Amino acid sequence: MDDGKERYTETVKVPVIDKNNDIAGVVGLILDITEKKEAEEKLRYLSFTYTLTGLYNRTYFDEKVKELLCEEYLPVGVIIGDANGFKLVNDTLGHNEGDELLKLISQVLRDVCNEGQLIFRTGGDEYVILIANSSEDECESIIKNIIKQCKVYKHGLINVSISLGAAITNNLDNSIYNALKEAEDKVYRQKLLQKSSFNSSIMYSLQIGLQTKSLETEEHTEKGYRIVKASDQLDNVARGVLTHHERWAGKGYPLKLKGEGIPLIARIVSVADSYDTMINNNLYKRTLSKEDAIKELQRCAGKQFDPDIVRVFIEYLEESKLYI
Repeated sequence: MDDGKERYTETVKVPVIDKNNDIAGVVGLILDITEKKEAEEKLRYLSFTYTLTGLYNRTYFDEKVKELLCEEYLPVGVIIGDANGFKLVNDTLGHNEGDELLKLISQVLRDVCNEGQLIFRTGGDEYVILIANSSEDECESIIKNIIKQCKVYKHGLINVSISLGAAITNNLDNSIYNALKEAEDKVYRQKLLQKSSFNSSIMYSLQIGLQTKSLETEEHTEKGYRIVKASDQLDNVARGVLTHHERWAGKGYPLKLKGEGIPLIARIVSVADSYDTMINNNLYKRTLSKEDAIKELQRCAGKQFDPDIVRVFIEYLEESKLYI
C-alpha cells in the first residue's frame, strides 16, 4: 500500500531442506510491522514525557544527563526555571488553573528553544533545559528570550513568568548535576529578591479577579482566605477573612464558631460588610435606605452580629453623619 507514509518491515527467512538434509532454497516472508513500531514509539514517548505539558520528564532527564556528559557534547549548558505564582494559583483558583499555568509556561519554552535544546519538566513547577555544545552567552540569550516571550501569554488573572538561572559544564570532572545545583542557587536568590514585589502583584491580580468573577459565597470566603494566607504580610488577618461569615449565635460558616470564639476582626468586618451590601446595589435583594439598613443591623444584633460592635458601629455612623 503506497500512502506516502514511512513503513517498517521485518523479514523472516526459513531454509528449505531436501530429503538429503541439504538446503535446497529459502522461503522469505516480509511482514509490515509499522503499527507495532508506532505503538512502541508511542509507549516510549509516554514513558519519557508528561502528558499535561508534552515535555520530557525527570526519567528522561536522568538518561540524557548520562548521554551528554562526554567530550563531543561539552560544554553543556543547563538552564533551570521555576514557575512564578504556581502555588498561589493552585491554592486560590484550584488545580485546573494551576495546570493551565504550567501548560502556558511549557509553550513559552517550546516557542523559544530549538530542536537541539532539550526541555524537561523535572518537578511540579520546575523546568530544565539542556543544551549540548553551549556557552554562557547562549544560555543568557535563551533566558532573555524566554522572559520576553512570557509577555505574549496571560493566564486569565496573572502574567505568565518564570524565574531562571543558568550554569555550564565544560569538563568531565564537573557533572551536569553540579551545574544544575549552581543554576538552582541562582534561581533561589532571584526569587528571594523578587518575592515581595511579585507576590504583591499576583495577590492584587487574584483579588481583583475574585471580586469580578465570584459572588459572596462560602467558596468565595474560603478563596479569599487562601489568597490572604498566601501573603506573609497578611497572615495575621487570614483567619479574620475566613470567618467573617460566622454568626454571633452560631450556625454560620465555614467553622460554625459563635460569640467571642469568632475573631474580633471578623466580627467587625461582618457588620461593616453587611451594612455596605444593604445600602449598595447587589445581586441578592433590593437596596435598603441607610436608615433601614441601620434598623436591620439592630434587628440582627445578638443573632448574626456582635451586639457591642453593632452599637459602636451605629454610634460611629451617627457621629460622622455618614448615614444621614
